[in-house]
Amino acid sequence: MKIDIAQQKYATTLDSTRKIPSPKQAEEPRQSPQPGNSAFSVNLSAQAQQTAAPDRVDEEARQAKIAAIREQLASGTYNISGKDVAKKILSLLKG
Repeated sequence: MKIDIAQQKYATTLDSTRKIPSPKQAEEPRQSPQPGNSAFSVNLSAQAQQTAAPDRVDEEARQAKIAAIREQLASGTYNISGKDVAKKILSLLKG
C-alpha cells in the first residue's frame, strides 16, 4: 500500500485532534450503575415477560422429546430423512 502525503496529513490531523485525558480525569474512579438508578433501569411488559419465560408445559414436552431422541440415538434406531434435512436447511436459509 502506498501512503502519499495527503494520507499522512490526514493521519496527523486526526492524531492532533484526539483528546488526551488529564491525569485528574484518569485517576477519578468511574461509578458503576446502581440497581435503583432510573437511567439504567429496564421495565418489561407482561407480554415480554411471558415470552422470555418458557411455559412449564412446553419445557416438559421439549425434555420428553429430547429424551426420546437420545434413546433412539443410543440404540441406533434414530433415522433422519435426507429430504427432511435439506428442507430444513433451505427453510432456514430462506428466512
